[in-house]
Amino acid sequence: MTNSSQPITLQVQCIACNKTVTAYPLVNKNDLVVALKHKLDVRVMHVTPEKDHIWSLNLEDKQALSNAIYERFGLDSSK
Repeated sequence: MTNSSQPITLQVQCIACNKTVTAYPLVNKNDLVVALKHKLDVRVMHVTPEKDHIWSLNLEDKQALSNAIYERFGLDSSK
């Protein structure tokens, strides 16, 4: 499997459990790129034994995710 076919994940601080976790965006790559480009809300989740935690990324986390997405998929951030 190539890097671009792997699920998009990020290491981020969960606001519910206050731990650094591996979170998954709740939208596909194309919708995620649009949301990041237009500075829209980006919701992520991580699974826990009790209940999945879902929250919106803060500005700093969105910028880090945006940088990683553009680098990983070779996208031009100026478009």
